[in-house]
Amino acid sequence: MGLKILFVSSYFPPEVGPAASRVGSLTKFFASMGCQVEVLTCNPRYPRDFKFEDFHGKPASYESHGAKAIVFQVPAAKFNALYRLSEEVRFYTRGVKLTPSLTVPDVVIGTSPFFSSACLAFTLSRRFNRPFIYDIRDLYPENLRIANLPVPSFIYSYFDSWANRMYQGASRIIVNQPSLLRNLSKRMPSGKIDIVMNPLGEIPSNFVRKTPTRSAPVTVGYAGAWGRGYDFSTYLEVVKEADPELFRFRLIGSGIWRRKIESFCGSGKSKLSVYHGWLRGNELVKEYAEWGIGIVPVSPAWTDTLWPSKITELLAYGITVVVPPELPLTPLLEKMPLLIRAKTSTSEGYLDALLRAREVYLDTLTQDYSRYVQMIKEAYDPKRLGEAYYRIILEAVETFPEKAYQASNVGRKVDAPSSDNW
Repeated sequence: MGLKILFVSSYFPPEVGPAASRVGSLTKFFASMGCQVEVLTCNPRYPRDFKFEDFHGKPASYESHGAKAIVFQVPAAKFNALYRLSEEVRFYTRGVKLTPSLTVPDVVIGTSPFFSSACLAFTLSRRFNRPFIYDIRDLYPENLRIANLPVPSFIYSYFDSWANRMYQGASRIIVNQPSLLRNLSKRMPSGKIDIVMNPLGEIPSNFVRKTPTRSAPVTVGYAGAWGRGYDFSTYLEVVKEADPELFRFRLIGSGIWRRKIESFCGSGKSKLSVYHGWLRGNELVKEYAEWGIGIVPVSPAWTDTLWPSKITELLAYGITVVVPPELPLTPLLEKMPLLIRAKTSTSEGYLDALLRAREVYLDTLTQDYSRYVQMIKEAYDPKRLGEAYYRIILEAVETFPEKAYQASNVGRKVDAPSSDNW
């Protein structure tokens, strides 16, 4: 048997989205390295509009992505902050109850979000006397303040104490975005933090994008969560002010901005086509074939904690991407001619960026950007990123200070590539 890994994550396939995809991709790679992987998770809940009838009722387990998923029930809280807190608490308490049924691991990995899933992983690592790896995709509890949620100060302080305990107690901390790396490096030893970006999903080998036409409007698309970290007020201003002979807009997803977007569309703004729901697989690929530009309007207040994985996904499909000026980028992405920064996080700034992005898109009639697309595919290849993550796990196990146990077999070492360019 190889290394025994316990992954604690509130998101796991068959759910969709970057969080579930990341964990699924990692567990699949760990299994390919001979590891025995268990994922402690709850019933699929995200996105809210997708039904998972098979998971109603009692706790269950199933095999997926090379891992055994141990599932327990947690009611979905939708977008109410108080119920969301209750959802997270239930994840922790119900996970603790399942401790006796778990295989004693060699390492425990906890992801955030949920913050409570990371707390649960930390608790289990102490019970099992095993190293803890803190996989952070959501800076908590700081995001409560950024989102202006009405959280009492004593609750915030309690969460903050948990976060500090996990920062100090973790063998390694892994982040999936340059924003979090920059933020946490200010208060943690640099050698304790690693960055492993989200891997790309499979891109069909026969994918062909629509050929640009100078006389036709360019489709500007966004597909993903309409969450608190996105500035859809500015986005709708861009839609309102854009020249309909140059641009048409496509919006896919769901979230707290739904009512405002529906109200906007009800006022007769025909330049915006909205699909409320979640497209997956071939459906989304068909969308990407029609898009010339992707826009990612992250709110300026969130750029230190939010970095959408959609950016690299769109680039891998050869789509020109517009991002806000404040968003931290990796050295590789800074070199991408297909990535355009808005000069300001205003409708005027985004409109100017769209005009520049349109010229890049039309340049594909005469200029070949395929080498840049290939660079993205290679840098964010699941195997490459899985190797980097696996190397970190091995180092955490081998350097764990407690000598009371010896890992049964920490597996074979891999020479993971440098992450300097991610």
